[in-house]
Amino acid sequence: METAGSSLLHTYKQPDLDAALQLAREEIVSKERETMEWKKKYEESRCEVAEMRKIVVEYEQTIAQMIDDEQREKSVSNHNVQQLIVEKEQALADLNSVEKSLADLFRRYEKMKDVLEGFRKNEDVLKKCAQEYLARVKKKNSGTML
Repeated sequence: METAGSSLLHTYKQPDLDAALQLAREEIVSKERETMEWKKKYEESRCEVAEMRKIVVEYEQTIAQMIDDEQREKSVSNHNVQQLIVEKEQALADLNSVEKSLADLFRRYEKMKDVLEGFRKNEDVLKKCAQEYLARVKKKNSGTML
């Protein structure tokens, strides 16, 4: 067996072995450089992914804040609308009350006009009666004086 192993080793000469060793070393160095480049690219990608995750988190927080703001504004708007509806209903009730009061006032005004007209007619009748009475009294007095 020694002869087979020895013959194998003897078939290669030292310069050939040195050259093969040198080639293997160069390939190892090249592979190590390539490995370092890939590690560097991996690290850069990992940093980019981490940065992108931070951006996505900030984006999600911004969207959530915008949604909250929108809901808050909607709630305030709904509250304002409800308040305006209550105010409108109160204004309509006040308007109805004023219209009712004005209608009542107009009815009383018309009634007072009728009463005043009655008083004027009574006054005219009384004046006429008084004038007739005065005329009779004057006639009687002038008849008794003669």
